[in-house]
Amino acid sequence: MRAPLALVIDDDESMRLLACAVLEQNGLRVIEAACGESGLTAFSDDTPDIVLLDVQMPGKDGFAVCSELRAMPAGLHVPILMMTGLNDVESIDHAYQSGATDFIQKPINWPILGHRVRYMLRASRSFEQLARLSRIQKVLSGINSALMRIHDCPQLFKEVCHIAVDHGQFMMVWIGLVQPDTFCTSAEYWMGHNDGYLEAVERDAHHLPDGDGVGKLALLSGKPVIVNDIKSDPRVKYKKEALSRGYGSMVLLPLQVANQSAGLIAFYSAVPDYFTDEEMRLLNELAGDVSFALNYFAKEEKLDYLAYYDALTELPNRTLFFDRANQHVSSAKKDREILVVIYIELERFRNVNDTLGRQAGDCLLKLAAERLKSAVVEPHLLARTGPDSFTILLVDTKNESESLHLLERTIIPLFHQPFTVDGTDLRISIRSGIALFPNDGGDADTLLINAEAALKKATASGERYLFYTPQMNDRVAGKLFLENKLGKALEEKQFELYYQPKVDLMTGRICGLEGLIRWNDPEKGMVPPSEFIPLLEETGLILDVGEWVIRKSLEDYRRWQTAGLQPPHIAVNVSPLQLRHKDFVTVVQQAIGADHMNAHGLDLEITESLIMEDIDRNIMKLAALRRMNIVISIDDFGTGYSSLAYVAKLPVDILKIDRAFIVGIENSLENRAIVSAIILLAHSLNLKVVAEGIETEEQAQFLKSLQCDQVQGYLISPPVSSDQIETMLEKQCSTPDLLIACEKSSSISPLSFQHPSHAL
Repeated sequence: MRAPLALVIDDDESMRLLACAVLEQNGLRVIEAACGESGLTAFSDDTPDIVLLDVQMPGKDGFAVCSELRAMPAGLHVPILMMTGLNDVESIDHAYQSGATDFIQKPINWPILGHRVRYMLRASRSFEQLARLSRIQKVLSGINSALMRIHDCPQLFKEVCHIAVDHGQFMMVWIGLVQPDTFCTSAEYWMGHNDGYLEAVERDAHHLPDGDGVGKLALLSGKPVIVNDIKSDPRVKYKKEALSRGYGSMVLLPLQVANQSAGLIAFYSAVPDYFTDEEMRLLNELAGDVSFALNYFAKEEKLDYLAYYDALTELPNRTLFFDRANQHVSSAKKDREILVVIYIELERFRNVNDTLGRQAGDCLLKLAAERLKSAVVEPHLLARTGPDSFTILLVDTKNESESLHLLERTIIPLFHQPFTVDGTDLRISIRSGIALFPNDGGDADTLLINAEAALKKATASGERYLFYTPQMNDRVAGKLFLENKLGKALEEKQFELYYQPKVDLMTGRICGLEGLIRWNDPEKGMVPPSEFIPLLEETGLILDVGEWVIRKSLEDYRRWQTAGLQPPHIAVNVSPLQLRHKDFVTVVQQAIGADHMNAHGLDLEITESLIMEDIDRNIMKLAALRRMNIVISIDDFGTGYSSLAYVAKLPVDILKIDRAFIVGIENSLENRAIVSAIILLAHSLNLKVVAEGIETEEQAQFLKSLQCDQVQGYLISPPVSSDQIETMLEKQCSTPDLLIACEKSSSISPLSFQHPSHAL
């Protein structure tokens, strides 16, 4: 064992020289400091075993230095001998109150000093050793108690670290497990004085908090590695980081599971030479207790795993499926949600077992499970519920079509490619049965039984899949037929863009257009938007169709502009799926092309409720769109429950008052108050206001009295074709000094020009 280290702090050089000589003669190593500040620094750097401290020094006196030493983690128990020329009782009391272990008066009897120091060191070591062993015994007792009541590995690790720091008074303790497929570990749980040490070291080392040296040695050898002097031990890679945080010594003990190193537990002390043989005996016992718990948890975890998971495919088994499914059923009952159970069976799987053997069949099941895992992600659930069958539970679904899309577009195509088993390509197809909650069952057991019944019907009829309820099969078939027609409609350019004018209430002139999609079905004629737009959203076709609408409106605008018609901006409605898409801003920018910083003529209308779904992200998207000179309108304003604070933050230009507030405005005081408040709010924020759904002169006159900026509705014109809009724009260009109004008619009428006194 190395010689004890003494620190002499005294401003008198001769006193330091004499003290150093006496202490070295008594077998001590000595370092010295000429003032209180340098003494504190020396203590932090070298952690001495005893301190000799003068009381009367310039700057910080001995009392202040003594107090600060006791406040340091390594200075809590170190013996401090104060040297003083003061002999009054008050000074002696002050010395003890500051934390001094003992005092000696000047002039010092130098032969006595050596005996006094050796006695203090022996007493300190004995006391410290007894105290430490007592603390470790408390730690062992606390951990044994924890083992009896805790059956969770993370919670046990937290408790072990907590007990070791609180009762064992270690400076810091951490526990880490070996990561799968590697021989690396990281500090997953820790307690005590860390001060960023673990983060700094792991950021550099990527795994072991103490570098490749001592940590790896402990794991490989399966034996504790003791570092009783971090400063001088060459095995420690991150000395600077450890010493700067006051660590003097450490020990790393491997945690053994099935005779293999499964992790490490590390203890840090503020002083060197902390870990004695007696203390290591107790710490080894502690590591053994934690290892025993890990072995127990591993066996218990394996039993639990086999109870709820299929050992072959590692998927949830039938038991876990029922448990999870019933949880979702309970939640769906409260929230009135739809759940979908899809039962999938591998066709002719028995032939594989009979022909190629059980091992080949198991391999095929594992390969099929892997493909299905790639398609079914949380929160949905995939389970193996039979020898050759899998079950999918779809949660948080809007309608039955989602199950259809998953099957048609994802699950069935997964089985188009052959499976290679023992060098043989096997082509396997599937059949499915589908049951819906709540219509086809109120619990998981009933839903699975009915999904299996639907599968049997599909097998008997030769269908790839069937719903349990025949009416649902008809309904889904109709949707699928319409979905295919919509895809064909986009390819064959059956969609048309109609426009509804917006009129400036002060001038009566067309000041804007709203682009509205129409479907001209060759078989049925014009299909109402309410019949096909929801399906476009549901199937995701709205992304392609929405992009077409943007490009078509830009095409018409440029055509009218080339013809010299001075077209107003065209506003296009943005669907929820479009705005949520990560590339929406890029799609708009690409459609605008090189004109994105010029007068391209494109505006966008976004509903208030849609903006409020993800307010912060949508604000970023809207700001990016406005930088392209796009005017942003909040559509259906007043129905989305946005706060006034958010309205002020939104990067928008126009508020569109929902027609629900315009209908009956002549007789509804409530609607009048709401409309008036919206107009006042908008103008106070320097926003324009458009009122939509205007059908009567009275509505128009009232809005004009409130200084509403623009109106839109059947009083002006219904949505009309681009050719009819072109006619209106030609008339407006030919008579720039007149105002525009529209004859109210059930048929589409051209705009008539009236004298200003008769205008809206």
